[in-house]
Amino acid sequence: VGYRKSLTSWLAQFGTTPRAKLDPKAIEDYALSRATWGANQRRNFLCDTEGFLKWAGLKLELSKPGRESAGAEKVITEAVHWQAVGSAKGDLKALLCFLWHTGCRPSEASKLTAEMVDWESETVRLREHKTRGRGRDRIIYLSPDALKVLSAQRSVRQTGLLFRSRRNTAYTMNGLTQALWRISERIGHHVTAYGYRHTYATRALVKGLPDTHVAALLGQKMQPPEVPKPIPEGAPKPVV
Repeated sequence: VGYRKSLTSWLAQFGTTPRAKLDPKAIEDYALSRATWGANQRRNFLCDTEGFLKWAGLKLELSKPGRESAGAEKVITEAVHWQAVGSAKGDLKALLCFLWHTGCRPSEASKLTAEMVDWESETVRLREHKTRGRGRDRIIYLSPDALKVLSAQRSVRQTGLLFRSRRNTAYTMNGLTQALWRISERIGHHVTAYGYRHTYATRALVKGLPDTHVAALLGQKMQPPEVPKPIPEGAPKPVV
């Protein structure tokens, strides 16, 4: 999907340019001009373009930006979130709100059914999830706002999938990525589904929630601190 997007953008801009007139700086400037692209997306575009041109027999070296922290790049402000919701259609509006209020993985939310929700305890228990190898169920704790989103969806859907695509099926990750790519183009801000997870964690930490609590809410396990190994008797002492 990413490679196809890069080449679609490149072809729209440079597809009719003769090979002899392809200018590396023009391609680099085009990537910089895309206001909705983050640094990593610009880098991916330039890498994909460079590889495509090499395959076509034209070796151009493009200056690519360094990779930035995915967490910092993907944090979504509340204003941008509501712009995205306003630009979304169908159940995607509710899905984005649910991601905002829970920080759950997009793959978890997309498969959520009415039967999986424990409406009394206000939780969702997932037995099949990304970290199931650790031997624990994944618990999604529902805030009043998150529960309100699911209740509204249940009133419409009654049973089965709570968030459905236009084809009445679960959102695939590729489909969700493409939908948010189009929304990003419309609102002029870079928004990703997984960015909601980074945003939830950032907001919780800023509010002073301990990182262990945030990890539990996200379904992650904090790694215990590494215990220093004892220095063998007679070994030289480390220099501090």
